[in-house]
Amino acid sequence: MADFGNLLSQEQLQLLVQIRARLIELGAPGTLLELLNNQGTDGISSFLPSYPDRQLYGLCDRLSKVEAALCQLELGLYGICSDCESEIEMERLVKDPAEQRCAKCAAKSV
Repeated sequence: MADFGNLLSQEQLQLLVQIRARLIELGAPGTLLELLNNQGTDGISSFLPSYPDRQLYGLCDRLSKVEAALCQLELGLYGICSDCESEIEMERLVKDPAEQRCAKCAAKSV
């Protein structure tokens, strides 16, 4: 599963760059950019309501999912459905390495 870890880490870095660029476009102060650098989306989440921007929220949401998957990888829980705790199908993980649910549970949440 090292390949998934590399894919997720690369996406995490790309998302941080995109979020930073979007915050700059929206006129965010340097202190907010520093929080992003030091704490990721956890550091800026309380400030996001000041920037009602769909693109920014989408990037932050995706980053949260990627970071959750990286955390699961570190804990040895990667690829386990967050709802039923069964294995997530490999096809789903290949399609989206940050996937949190098996096909059955994903279908229920729609």
